[in-house]
Parts: sequence; structure tokens; C-alpha cells
Amino acid sequence: MIKKKIVLLFCGVFIISCKFNQNTYSNKFFIDAEIKGLNDSTQVFIYNTENYNLVDSTIVINEHFNFEGTLEEPIMGLFYFKDKLKKKYPSINFWIENSNISIKANLNDFQNGFTNFKNNQIEGSELNKIYIDYHKKLSESFELQKNELNEVENKNLRERIINKYLKIRDSISFDLAYNSPNNYQSLFIIFNSLNQMPKDSLRLYYDKLENKYKDSKIGKLIKLAQESIYLSEGDKAPEVIGLNLDDKFIKLSDFKGTTVLLDFWSSTCPPCRRQNKNEFSRLFKKYKNLLIVSYSLDVNKEMWKRASEADSISWINFSELKGYKSKFILDYNIRLLPISYLIDKEGVIRKKFIGYVEGQNSIEKELIKLLALE
Repeated sequence: MIKKKIVLLFCGVFIISCKFNQNTYSNKFFIDAEIKGLNDSTQVFIYNTENYNLVDSTIVINEHFNFEGTLEEPIMGLFYFKDKLKKKYPSINFWIENSNISIKANLNDFQNGFTNFKNNQIEGSELNKIYIDYHKKLSESFELQKNELNEVENKNLRERIINKYLKIRDSISFDLAYNSPNNYQSLFIIFNSLNQMPKDSLRLYYDKLENKYKDSKIGKLIKLAQESIYLSEGDKAPEVIGLNLDDKFIKLSDFKGTTVLLDFWSSTCPPCRRQNKNEFSRLFKKYKNLLIVSYSLDVNKEMWKRASEADSISWINFSELKGYKSKFILDYNIRLLPISYLIDKEGVIRKKFIGYVEGQNSIEKELIKLLALE
């Protein structure tokens, strides 16, 4: 996360070319970019893809632009381009770390949509070399999968092909993570795989980390994950705390003595949004002795607020705005959305519901059984 007290500077607005030497910015990032085909005054934005917050912006002059700043830890950034003609541009993902990053590319080298740099287009960042090589291998596996599927019509055979390449991509990811653990790309691979990793495998990876990576934000979350328990029906529901949209402090334990439906959702999850509108709104009106408690995995408050208003959420709705990096998400072992827990008056988990199928009414069926016993 970028320190708030740091004011990011952008040379491109004032200087056509910023000269720097390799050692000048040892504790800063400096991005010197030349992308042929960009028109003068095209706006360039950097977003942090973790929370889609704007990091900084500048404009293009003579096909050049620059950014400078300081990071506590590397972040996955996204270049987004915009001009007055509303021309479509690619959005380019890359790692931003405290180093001198030099970019030389041609706009024609990219397809529109989300894409990555190639190794010959970005220099000065070891992390981006790892990232580019990793995604090259993944892309090759997708291309091979596509070619095989084009020759097959049988549904069962197509499923076997897809599963084969899923395993290949898992192997690519875990080979990188375990053979080269001490980088942020490997940390992200493991963090994003927590739901499918046995704890002994997680511990094996964590033990390979140097202290620098163990002490990183993700390293600390991986440590918490290997120490957390896997919840089952009949377990006590772990505490969840956060703030609602009015910044009022909320904690799950305050609702002991009431039947609770604890739901985990986010503004960017389409089935979550449908469930809010079609199922939870109906249950909220129908069952006065049920308390619906929604916890958002959003990291951007404005996105959370807009979605909450659009879905007409009038029940309890709170968040830490930490996304999947919240301790509570690790406690509940949540990697996919939506997920809901039906919790009885004693704070015991009675049922877990994964996903949402309209008209299935699985939550209501279990709720009726539980209410009949209370």
C-alpha cells in the first residue's frame, strides 16, 4: 500500500525526459515509459489492482510519461489510458516495486483488453521478469487447451481436457511458488490458493520464506491461515467485526441469542448481487425472528456503498474493507463467493451454504427446520 504521506510526482507533465541512474532511487520506484503510438495529452492512470484505488495520473508528451513514488511493499498495478477521442486502449498489468523501471513498447504490440508486458518491453524489475515468465507459461497452456478443444465435440472428453489443463496450470503455479518462494508473485499464488491447500503444504511453503517475506502483509496472512481452524457445522461461529456504511462499529457476537444468517459478499460478485435482491430481501421481510448480517469483501467503500444502495440492503451490512486479506475471511476459510452461514441462538454454525441458485431456496428450507427447534 502506498504511504499516504508520500506525494507521488509525475515528471511527464513538466519534463519530456527524466534522466536517472540505477542507484538514485534505491528506496523509490521510478517508471520511465515510452510507448509508441500514444498521442500527446493522452491521460495515463495507475490503479492498484488490489483495491482499484487510483495511485496517480499523468499525461503523455512525445510518447513519454513518468511516475515516481515510494511503496511499503510491491503492488500489482494497472496502466489505464484515456483520451478525448475515447479511443480504446489496452489496460496493462505489471508489478510496481521500489526500483527504476524502464518501459519501451509500441501500442500496436498489445491487444485491447487486459494484457501484460513482454520481457523485452520492461526492464529494471526482477519481479516483473518472474511475473511475465509465469504468465507466458499459463498463456501457452490456455492455447494448447483451446487447440485440443477445437478438435473435440464429446462433452465428457472436453471436460477431461479442461481438467487436464487445470492441473497443468496448478503445477505451473506451485512449481514457481515452491521452487522460488521468496518473491511477491509466489506469495500471491499461495495466498490465492489457500482454499485448496492442506495445512502441511502451507506450512512447508511458509517455512521456505525469508523473514522479509514472512513479515510482509501477505506473509502474515499466510501464517494466520495455517494456524486457523477449518469450520464445520456444530462449531462456534468465530467473531467478525467491522464498520457499517455510517462508520458504526458492528460485531457478530452482539447478536448472540438471535438466529443469524451471516453472509459474505462483494459488489463485484454477480451471484451475490442477485441473492441480495431476490433471496435475502424476501427472507428479511418474511422472517422477523431472523437477523441477516452481510459482511462485504469490498476494499473500496464507494463501490460497496453503491452496490448496497442498488441492492436495497436494509439489513445489517458491514465490512473491514480488507477484502480477502481480513483475518475473519481466513477464519471462515472463504475463497469463493457467495457463502452464507446459518447460526443458531447459541452462536453455533448449523449450516453452510456455498453459491446461489435462484429458486433453490436451500437457506429457507434449513431456516424453517432450525426455527421449529427453537
